[in-house]
Amino acid sequence: MWNVLWPLLIIPLLAIPSLAMAVRRLHDVNRSGWWLLLLLVFGYFVLLYWFVQPSQKETAQYAEVFN
Repeated sequence: MWNVLWPLLIIPLLAIPSLAMAVRRLHDVNRSGWWLLLLLVFGYFVLLYWFVQPSQKETAQYAEVFN
């Protein structure tokens, strides 16, 4: 029984910080966190491209959220 419950506990604990990190990275490249919904349609390819882009030097549109 523990083999069944273990993933049910670990997956949500890892998913929430992973989503937060992905939204933060999208904000670094001046994209809204809502773009994360692309995962449901196109998969990781568009997001992967944005994730590997360098952060923008100027103040991003979504920077005031974190300051």
